[in-house]
Amino acid sequence: DWSSDVCSSDLTFGTFFSVAISSDGKYQTAILYYNKDGNYNNLSYVFSSNDYGVNFNYFNVVIKDTDGFTDVYLNRYLYSNAISSNGEYQVLLQNVPTTEFSSYGKTYVIVLNKYGAFTTTTTLAFSCANSVAISANGQYITITQSERTTSTTGYIYASSDYGKTFNQVTNNSKLWNNIAISSSGQYQAATAWNDKIYLSSDYGNSWTASNSLLKQWKDITISSCGDRKSTRLNSSHTDISRM
Repeated sequence: DWSSDVCSSDLTFGTFFSVAISSDGKYQTAILYYNKDGNYNNLSYVFSSNDYGVNFNYFNVVIKDTDGFTDVYLNRYLYSNAISSNGEYQVLLQNVPTTEFSSYGKTYVIVLNKYGAFTTTTTLAFSCANSVAISANGQYITITQSERTTSTTGYIYASSDYGKTFNQVTNNSKLWNNIAISSSGQYQAATAWNDKIYLSSDYGNSWTASNSLLKQWKDITISSCGDRKSTRLNSSHTDISRM
């Protein structure tokens, strides 16, 4: 059964952009893009539940940049999220575009614990982070970077220390879409626009192209042990490929 939970009368003017849920369903987090009077203004809000979705609580995303000052982009540009299997760790992506800086953008990788408290915030010197996936225990976090609307290509970045540091793990710039990760973090899969499906079996440190066709691959999922993958094309909700 499905029911609607209105978090706030004023925040009903919005679109839930990304939702993540723990394996037992107890911990859930959703990103809402505010859209009152047809104007998004890049405002976004985070709602979190620790009671199987019965109640959702709104909390502020307050970022401390590397200079130690509170960032001015509070509750803006939140884009994607993921949650570990047991809900112990949650990760949010916040993209601050180049228009907000003189010549570069930023991506904040925000890791929270199951109570919604911040554990670490990592600043990456690029914007257009597209998708994020996290292993069951929260140790391995992988991010894809690209922006199709501006044809901005990017790379894949991986962390093995709960999001404290990230390394660029691909050399060829592509229009990366979504990322999926197995429970252990060892097996990962990523889709690229007008390209192939790419696979990793070493915790995201290296990537190889699969034997898939060149297509507009979009969503991708992976089984808990990593032996099954399922993808969806951007142009059709019914054209599904399983590997």
